[in-house]
Amino acid sequence: MMTEPIYIVAADAVIDGTGDLVTSQTALDHLRAADYRLAEFEISASGDGWHTALPDNTFRGACSPMLVINRGRQLIAEGAADAVVIHGRDFLKTDYQNRKEDRRRQLKIYDGGKVSILEGYQKLAGEFLDYWHLSPDDFRRAASAIFENHLRVWRSSHPGAEAPAAKWFKPVSALFRGVDCANPSVDFEGRMVIVGEKALRALDFGGMSYCRILSCVVEQTCQDGLETTPEIVPYKHLAAAYTEACREAGVDFSTAYLDGAALLEIYTCYPVVPMGFLLSTGLASGVDDIIAFAERHPLTVSGGLNLAKAPYNNTTLQAFAAVTSALQSRGTPDLAGIHSVGALGYMQAFVVLERVGG
Repeated sequence: MMTEPIYIVAADAVIDGTGDLVTSQTALDHLRAADYRLAEFEISASGDGWHTALPDNTFRGACSPMLVINRGRQLIAEGAADAVVIHGRDFLKTDYQNRKEDRRRQLKIYDGGKVSILEGYQKLAGEFLDYWHLSPDDFRRAASAIFENHLRVWRSSHPGAEAPAAKWFKPVSALFRGVDCANPSVDFEGRMVIVGEKALRALDFGGMSYCRILSCVVEQTCQDGLETTPEIVPYKHLAAAYTEACREAGVDFSTAYLDGAALLEIYTCYPVVPMGFLLSTGLASGVDDIIAFAERHPLTVSGGLNLAKAPYNNTTLQAFAAVTSALQSRGTPDLAGIHSVGALGYMQAFVVLERVGG
């Protein structure tokens, strides 16, 4: 439960040389000059592996920012820190330029290095169809609508952007096309700075507005692994994270979003995830609802992980950078929600943000 108000004063990212970390560096400079205490956390790079031990204050998985937010909020509330810094760097394009086989090997994180993330999600999607009583054709129709939704969002911020090449629309598994899969072949670095009320009021971070974290809830239903995918597909833990985050924030987020008064960034590594989000939260009740919903409402702010891109453990850090930037733009809603998952979905998280000031 959020007991201490905490605020995002900077969240920025660099993707393949586009963007910069100036805002977060400026915030850090102000904090250090005033001798404020920083709790600094790192998001693990793909080269660290999936099953290796990590150093202290290093997190693995897309839910890493949410896990850090909850730990950092506690540190600020206890008076052990004044600000929290989350940093991630993964240069997949540069670091693996001549090591494509190493990169492919790192994607095989299940069954002793024999099963890839794509194969894991294919298994999950098959079980998802059984649980929600959908046919493969239903799934493909919904997946197509979801990708077109992402493409519209992407083009809204990148006018004239072309659709991916024809080869990406070909199947890469029984249920997924290339455009349905996250494409993380990028060099990425991102950073987010979070402060408590004391630092926010005392220092000028250079922004006209900031984002208050109204709630941050993480739910885990099982352990990560292929054998636990049947426990994931009901997405009851996703619904629990969403419901509790909305309750804690004191907002009817679904109504606000449907009324155009809130932004939403659903995790989009594979289309089964946004389908699970819409069905489990009650925003949709079946495949036709999912398709109609995707035609009316933007499912992301960024344009999704196939188009906006971000690698592995840093996907949600990229989402925070995109969403906070959107919240601080003129003419946008004051409220936003960010959804994330851990690996195949054994962990689910939801955050509600509110713009303050400006």
